[in-house]
Amino acid sequence: TVLNNDIRLVIVRALILMRNRGLIDCISLCELFFLRLLQCQDRLLRVTIQTHIINDIKKQNEKHKNHKLNSTLQNFMYTIIKESNAIAVKMALI
Repeated sequence: TVLNNDIRLVIVRALILMRNRGLIDCISLCELFFLRLLQCQDRLLRVTIQTHIINDIKKQNEKHKNHKLNSTLQNFMYTIIKESNAIAVKMALI
């Protein structure tokens, strides 16, 4: 079934809030966002996801570099680049 754009945005914001409170792992949330939600045609949703991913990675590396997280995310981004979804590839290259 297809969700309404507003409902989808509320769900994404709830997931971001759970991530900010430490209830969801950064890697699992990034995988979810890249694999499922970036395939949506809703531009506001994609911008919200992109902003969160960038800010979350910056926040994780603010005090000291988290090499394990960075290498895991880099490997994941390389697999995304090999896929055929143009929107996800563009976001992975940013």
